[in-house]
Amino acid sequence: MFSQKGLAEIVGIISIALILIVGFIFYQVNQPSIFPLPKDQKACTLEAKLCPDGTSVGRTGPNCEFAPCPTIATSSANTANWKTYTNVNVYSFKYPSEWSVQPAPMNCLTLIQPDGSATGWITICKYYNDNSATAENPDLNSLDNPEITISQRTVTIDGHTTTLSEFKLPSGSGIRASIYDVKIPLIQSDGTFKKLNYNYEISFYSNNSQISDYDRNLLNQILSTFKFLD
Repeated sequence: MFSQKGLAEIVGIISIALILIVGFIFYQVNQPSIFPLPKDQKACTLEAKLCPDGTSVGRTGPNCEFAPCPTIATSSANTANWKTYTNVNVYSFKYPSEWSVQPAPMNCLTLIQPDGSATGWITICKYYNDNSATAENPDLNSLDNPEITISQRTVTIDGHTTTLSEFKLPSGSGIRASIYDVKIPLIQSDGTFKKLNYNYEISFYSNNSQISDYDRNLLNQILSTFKFLD
């Protein structure tokens, strides 16, 4: 058994060790960063801007501006020959010339591929948002067609912060761009214009179990041309 003197020595050694450890941790925590940010530089938000070639770029530099989009080098990535759809006084976008646009229920449009959407189709829907509990919102997770979200990221579409989500369905998969609180000027009964808030959902649905890179890039190209009209 240890004598009282030996026990006191052990306790003393442990106490000194603890003091040294705590002191070292305190010193490290209060040390200035080895690579401090310049005084005129701030941390940029993790947003992405969709480019015409289907890729995306982030914010960078002291002013946190979006980096330039890559130069389009191939005709397959060029949207110049696409058709343009315009919803008067609301929005416009480009889409492949061989696709067709058809009206759909509930303030929606459907973009159909020439093969009759055997592999995928796109819907564009708007929902009135009065910032209340009764605001129109799509039931994206109904019991009849539940969605399982795989990934989400934030992008910018025509200056609007947008949530881009990939999801799985019992009978396929999809990608959705959710744009919230878009102010749209609508004419009133007295002839004046009033801006109302709308949410927009731009979705690509596929019968395949996974979205292909081709379909993902195609939707990104369409989203990069999407513009809200003043």
